[in-house]
Amino acid sequence: AVQRLDDLGFTVTPFSVQQQRGADGEAVPAGAGNTCVMLEDGYLEFLTPLADTPVGRELTAGIERHVGPHIAAFAVADAAAHSNRLAIAGFEQSPPVALRREVEQSDGSRREAAFTVARSAPPGMPEGRFQLLTHHTPEVIWQPRWMTHANGVTGLVATVVLVRSLVEATARFARWFDQTPIACAGGVCFQPGFGTVLLTDSARLARVIPVDPEITVPGIAASILVGSDPGVWADGVEHGGLSWFRAGTALGGALALVPEGEDVPALLASS
Repeated sequence: AVQRLDDLGFTVTPFSVQQQRGADGEAVPAGAGNTCVMLEDGYLEFLTPLADTPVGRELTAGIERHVGPHIAAFAVADAAAHSNRLAIAGFEQSPPVALRREVEQSDGSRREAAFTVARSAPPGMPEGRFQLLTHHTPEVIWQPRWMTHANGVTGLVATVVLVRSLVEATARFARWFDQTPIACAGGVCFQPGFGTVLLTDSARLARVIPVDPEITVPGIAASILVGSDPGVWADGVEHGGLSWFRAGTALGGALALVPEGEDVPALLASS
């Protein structure tokens, strides 16, 4: 996966082992490791299981379904408070988890990155792991040296979610986001802060994604990025104002690149 990302012109962070706090407050392995593509807005995270822990087993089960996107994470100021809101809205919540991992700094020192993650327990959001997280140390991971990419990509601006029933999923996501949906030609859109989430179903998927994402239903089908040069997807296809690229077996799913300054919801509405 790292080689494929490098081939696509991304700067990739070093591999890092994730940890979480045990009952005694000591750091213990979470059972997963990651590498990231850090963007000015958002980031892409690539995970692999490392141990037989609940996190490791969940990752393994997801990969057995398909290699590709399984998580959509939304940054909030207080993940625990939002988790309480979701519980009131009828979503069973897993207890918030304090994650930690060491990150090398540009001067060679190591600092601990800290996150609080809250997510709806399965099977409340069958499309994937939809979670809320609070970054307590954003400066530790958003380092300038990792945020410049040869392909000109600067941000993650949209996620395409493949659902079984657009009617049922629209009502459920409206409760999850506490938002009114926006009609799009390819389905239904939500805008939780920065970025867009597009819900689509199998009947409408081809209107949005002109390549086979090889994602099981339900699932997260694609990520839409913003950048200065959509032409970097040399073997991609143009569709609805977006340049689409099939990520392949190493990464799974599909990626799209939209030019800077474009209105993504408007593009999705007209695709």
